Parts: sequence; C-alpha cells; structure tokens
Amino acid sequence: IVDPYLYTLEINLVKDGTILDNILYGRLDASFEADLNGSLDSVFAQNMKLAFKNQTLFLGDIDVFHPTKLEAMYVKARCNDIYCSYTLLQDILSQLHEQPAQLPEILKQLGYVRYRGDFQGRLENLKLQGTFSTAHGALNVAGNVKGDTTLQNFDFQGHLSTTSFQLGNFLAQTDLGAIALKADLKGRIDANQLAYCTVKSDIQNFEYKGYQYQHIL
Repeated sequence: IVDPYLYTLEINLVKDGTILDNILYGRLDASFEADLNGSLDSVFAQNMKLAFKNQTLFLGDIDVFHPTKLEAMYVKARCNDIYCSYTLLQDILSQLHEQPAQLPEILKQLGYVRYRGDFQGRLENLKLQGTFSTAHGALNVAGNVKGDTTLQNFDFQGHLSTTSFQLGNFLAQTDLGAIALKADLKGRIDANQLAYCTVKSDIQNFEYKGYQYQHIL
C-alpha cells in the first residue's frame, strides 16, 4: 500500500539544484542516523549524526517544522559538534554542483574547524550563535546568513569576537602575534568567492614584533 502523504512529502521536498534534491537523487554521498519522532507538520531528530563519505559532519538535535514544504520549512538545531575542513567542504560543494568547486585558499589556514552552538530559521535565512574552534584559536559568532539553497550565493552579517586568535600564523606573517577583538561584519559571497566584506572593529589587544598594543578602534 502506497501512503499518499509520504509520496507528497517526497515530491514537495524536491526542488532542482537544492541540497535536498542532491541527497534524494544520490548525488551527495551523505548519510544520517537519528532518533526520530513527530508528524508531517513537525519532525524532531535527536542524537542525530550526519556523515559525508563516512566522515562525521554533524552531531546534535534538529527540529524541522513544515518539512513537506521547502519554502515554508523552519529549522532549529542544537549543535554539539559540526566538523569541517577546507578539503571536506570543497568535496561537498563539488558533489552538490557536479563540478569542481574552488574555495579561497586562505581558508586552508584554519585547519580542521569545529562549531558548537545553535542555528535556526528558514533555509534561505539562518541565524546562528556559537563558537568556531580553529587551528589558530576560537571565534565566537552571532549573526545571520541569507541566501539560496544551492550554497553558492549568500549575504552575511553579525558579530565576531575572540580573546586570543593567532593572526600571524593564520596570515603567515611572522611579525604578527595573537589578537583579541570584537568586530561587526557585513558582506556577501558570490559563487563561493568573497565579493565584499566590511568590518567595524574594536581591537582590544594585539602583538606586533613582540610588542603589545591595546584598544585600537
């Protein structure tokens, strides 16, 4: 017996060029497991594990409201861990778009990145608050990302802070040391390339040639 509601669910989730489209048609080598409960109007996934090519990407809980209508879908996620790296993200984007993706080279310097925190909103307008841990220090973020579901073009704005980020190592500049700052960011990324970014910052402390400088606006 074919359940007509399940059939409708699958049809409505398909939207050409989206992440869901790629997963449903097997173009993204992803898998997930979770404790599921809910209804056609809301799905709750606890202890969820999302993997790409057998490498864990996400651990946490996700609530999805209106899952049968992509344009109305609302997501609330509590992230115990999101794992990613330059190479892994580039592989995912390449599979999604079925062509080689090229991210800015400087992102390689971040190393293996982990995120812990929350995000919520519609797929085209997500708000997040949490901490990114990188090879050069932790970055606390709070803001929102607006874009499309193809993961190619989006606008972002928000607040970033760090108490000790090894800026010199990140930029491969031996004269620079650690930096502590608070900054407001606003920018746009087109086709996975940074189009522009404006920064308003309060540099609380940074090291240059072994000397400490404080409170630079």
